[in-house]
Amino acid sequence: MFCNKLIIALIVLSTVSTLLSIELSVDEAVEIGIKNSLELETLRTKLKQSKVDIDLAKSTVFPVISGQLSYTRLNEAPSFDLPAGAFGQTPTGLLPPVDVHIPMGDENNYKATLTATQPLFLGGRDWTAIKLSKIYTSIVDDQIISEELKIRLKIKEVFYQALLAEKMTALMESSYDNALQHLEQVQSLRTGGAITSYDLLRARVQVNNLKPQVQNIRSGADLAKRALLVLLRLPADQPLKLKGDFPHNPKDNPVPSLEECINTAKKDRAEIKQLDKQIKILEGAVSIQKAGHYPSLFAVGNFNYSAYDFNFKKDTWTNDWNVSLVMSIPIFSGFKVVAETKKARYDLDQAELGKKQLIDGIELQVRSYHNALLVAAENLKGLFSTIQEAEMGVEIATSRYKTGASTQVEYFDSELALEKSKTLYLQGLYDYTIAWLRLNYAMGKKI
Repeated sequence: MFCNKLIIALIVLSTVSTLLSIELSVDEAVEIGIKNSLELETLRTKLKQSKVDIDLAKSTVFPVISGQLSYTRLNEAPSFDLPAGAFGQTPTGLLPPVDVHIPMGDENNYKATLTATQPLFLGGRDWTAIKLSKIYTSIVDDQIISEELKIRLKIKEVFYQALLAEKMTALMESSYDNALQHLEQVQSLRTGGAITSYDLLRARVQVNNLKPQVQNIRSGADLAKRALLVLLRLPADQPLKLKGDFPHNPKDNPVPSLEECINTAKKDRAEIKQLDKQIKILEGAVSIQKAGHYPSLFAVGNFNYSAYDFNFKKDTWTNDWNVSLVMSIPIFSGFKVVAETKKARYDLDQAELGKKQLIDGIELQVRSYHNALLVAAENLKGLFSTIQEAEMGVEIATSRYKTGASTQVEYFDSELALEKSKTLYLQGLYDYTIAWLRLNYAMGKKI
């Protein structure tokens, strides 16, 4: 009974917890996204595997030691027979005087062998393989850095898109509230006979026109938040509140020079570093293939124990050992080594051409994002002062309308101008922030 109550309580608690709203800043969202990223987890596993590959490559320079135990049962033990007089006649008689049967072994044969093989020279293939394994591990490190940077950019783009939708919703709701307040004022003026019924009708139409716009933008903001939750691998129905503001603006983050951006990208982009290291691996592959022309030298040592009886009494087991130097000299391989060396060189040439194409693509990307940042900076100029002027215009239009010095159309125009100014300002801040993030991403900087 107690267990059932406990289970019910836990279910209720978990249900309530899922309904609680969470608040996220952009940095917290990035931290969650990086933690939950399957792509990064895959690359981390790949990194562990590459470190194991280094150990495998190192194993080629160490000796290989193996042991072998064997037992052989012979149908008939080997022997050597000497007939009488095999060595001739002596004054005293035949030598040997009688037939002699000399056993050369036993039916039971036991043997223990210990063999050690040490590579002495492999044409440099062993040490080159170790070096390339280490380079490949550093490539995976660069891939992790590159993927994390992509995730950071994507999360911040979606976060600020949701933040823009949230702020636009608040702006539209504010306009709707102002329209409702204006409707109340018009109704009061109409009751006093100060205005016509046409003005009351226009105020009602304005409220009715704004209501579906508020609903639409709320829906858009909700979808933007759900997209962020899905990206972070969190429940899509989790209530979410966003913290923070658009952090970048022309005053605090001025536009850098294009030349500086391009030079930084060529120096810091992880993709270029990866390709440079990939080229080193391909250069090493050429060396490994060329090593197929060189001889290989091994030292081989054997230590043997043998006996005809399986016991460990003294003098039962005999031993012997030998050491050999073995050189393997390639003479003719059907031109396989030549063909594989050419193929490795072609792969290297393709990688070098790919690097040139990559640098050109990165430079084009930097130019595009730099231009977008310049445009966003230009669009933001004077927008804040425009908002202040529009707010003053609303105050003047409201006062004039109350005193009958202007029409309701003038008031609506001033409200529309203020709403448009605030919308452009928010959109400008968003555009500048996104352009700033993308430009820094294109330069290979951590964002």
